[in-house]
Amino acid sequence: MTALLFFGVQADLSNAEQREFSDRLQNFAFFYIDGAERVDLSDSRWRWVTLWTHSSGDTLRGDRSRPRSTSGVAEEEGSCTLNSLRTNDGGNGNDNSKGNSSPNGWVAAGYMTMYHFYNPVHARPKRPRVCQVLVLPPFQRRGLGAELFRTASAHPRFGGAPDVMEVTVESPCTGFVRLRDAVDLDRFLSFCQATRGGGGCLLYTSDA
Repeated sequence: MTALLFFGVQADLSNAEQREFSDRLQNFAFFYIDGAERVDLSDSRWRWVTLWTHSSGDTLRGDRSRPRSTSGVAEEEGSCTLNSLRTNDGGNGNDNSKGNSSPNGWVAAGYMTMYHFYNPVHARPKRPRVCQVLVLPPFQRRGLGAELFRTASAHPRFGGAPDVMEVTVESPCTGFVRLRDAVDLDRFLSFCQATRGGGGCLLYTSDA
């Protein structure tokens, strides 16, 4: 079994071509997200991350069969993960910095939107809210939704920034609540593992 290589690319919504591409991509939300609403991409408080995967010309299905060999793209055994988050600072929504000679070799596999709320009276005023996370059906069941939420929660551009108080989720469905709980628990256990030398974490207390 092989894993395709995935990248999260933060779109520059001030760029007209990238904004148009993102606007077209969000049409998928009406098919797969109950109660989906169109995002106003002209609002500077929105953040948009597109999930990209590489595919040769005839492997756009996103299945787990081995794609044809493509130079500059790693193929590895095991489950898929989000390789990195990149910033797209120009062009038509395709990130050509990934060593890809043809933009058509990259396929949009999903996206995530976040809205930045501000509480000016708090020492850490930013409160990003995850509004939509969509992984298209051919690329689901690979852990990519969890990887996107980890990016929202911990990446220095989002939840990991020092001026962020918390990251919330807007009206999560039952499945996303389970995903969020699993990601939060994994991050907590990782924190406990990292601090074990200093006494670790107290997981349970009893008054008895």
